[in-house]
Amino acid sequence: MKSIIIKTKQSKVYCQSLIQELPDDGSFTVEIKKTDKSRSARQTRLYFMWCNEIANSGLGRHDT
Repeated sequence: MKSIIIKTKQSKVYCQSLIQELPDDGSFTVEIKKTDKSRSARQTRLYFMWCNEIANSGLGRHDT
């Protein structure tokens, strides 16, 4: 399965050409949906893990 996020005119033309190349025999399904721009749960876990690692490393602390 191929997912393409349309961000530019070029990606839109690419999608159109892919659809044009498909056979007309009903063997493919094209699905269009709105892209969710919020973070996934997996991305959120990774972000908090990264923040925790930075905090534990002491990076950014002001040692005086």
